[in-house]
Amino acid sequence: MLLELTPEGAPKRGRSVTLAERTSSWMAQVYPLDAVLFGLFVLDRVAVGPVPAGVLLTLVIGVLGFSRAPKLTMRGLPLLAGSYALLLGFLVVVSQDAGVDWQQRALRFAILAILVWVLVEGRFDAYSAVTGICVGLMVNAAAYYAGLTTDAYPPFLTGWLGDKNVAGMWYATFGILGIVLWRRTLWKVLWVLALGTLLFLTGSRTSMSGFVAALVWFWARNRLVLPLRLALAAGLIAVLAFAEENLARSGIFADRVGTDSYRARVDAATALKLEQTPWQGRGLTEAWVWLTDIQRQWFHDSYAALYVEGGVVLLGFIVTLWVVFAGGLFSSRVVSRGAVAAEAALVAVLVCAWKLGEVFFTSCGFIALALALRARYSTPIEGSAVPGDDVIEPTAYTLEPAVVRRGEG
Repeated sequence: MLLELTPEGAPKRGRSVTLAERTSSWMAQVYPLDAVLFGLFVLDRVAVGPVPAGVLLTLVIGVLGFSRAPKLTMRGLPLLAGSYALLLGFLVVVSQDAGVDWQQRALRFAILAILVWVLVEGRFDAYSAVTGICVGLMVNAAAYYAGLTTDAYPPFLTGWLGDKNVAGMWYATFGILGIVLWRRTLWKVLWVLALGTLLFLTGSRTSMSGFVAALVWFWARNRLVLPLRLALAAGLIAVLAFAEENLARSGIFADRVGTDSYRARVDAATALKLEQTPWQGRGLTEAWVWLTDIQRQWFHDSYAALYVEGGVVLLGFIVTLWVVFAGGLFSSRVVSRGAVAAEAALVAVLVCAWKLGEVFFTSCGFIALALALRARYSTPIEGSAVPGDDVIEPTAYTLEPAVVRRGEG
């Protein structure tokens, strides 16, 4: 289960420590190394020589993670890993046939899989990872307003994340995940207000929309039966489309006419390239358009990027993985608060992907994916996940995991 596992070193009890209990003294429950490593993802896009810091950090996490014994087992992980490997093979074949430079991007796709692997197997503590990232985002904001970071889009909050839309996606995604770090409703509300304010300061309208949609999902997910939940998903899509068409340039966003005109040109060129793309796609690195003879621009639509790079295969694989398997859209189960938060974080990512060009194959996107998969499919390995010989047995009918002592019942 996501965020409900008792950390090593916690006091022995006849049952495990619940999320509410561990957050009452949350600093004592955080693994410092895990928190620091994941907190450094705030430097994800900072260049270290020719390589982004996020790539190096993921490799470090992989080396450390695979040196640790797994505490969880994820059912279906071999199938997922094999399917992902076949997908990469397909993309390489398509890219090679198209004659495009695919090596660097394919390597990035492979490296990102490390984040999923180490998190779904419990090689890193999810509670500590989310705590580290949330603290990192707060530090990023403080450093930005202290003038200690670059300022590429004044007056919008970017910091080390470099781009206002990238920053917006991180603040939206972990603004949702951070809710479950707090025990009391007051602190949850204050957290949402604080991260919502920082998100607003990024100026990313799409990320704001994703945050609102994710909050709605977080509140409603376990309160609605499956048919009503599907209706809610359809309603959110309709509302977002209406807001984009009628509200995106009103009020405080009225000055975005020039920006939106540029986006419209990119979108028109993107639509034309989509029409000319075969079912198998054009190959990796091809999600861009020419606006003039000398001006090239990456897509502002991650779904279109998936289709252009890998056709129906890549688009179908990623959307199915995010929405159906990790997001559990068609699941009738009631799940834990941690799992609801992970699903809601995926909602934020999915909305961001609508108007931002690189969302799915990012550190933020893959960490959110890993936490959602972990919450839905990972279970403790007997004798290794919880101290005190406790066994966590998740149930589909309660919001908190049922915990029993081994040998009882």
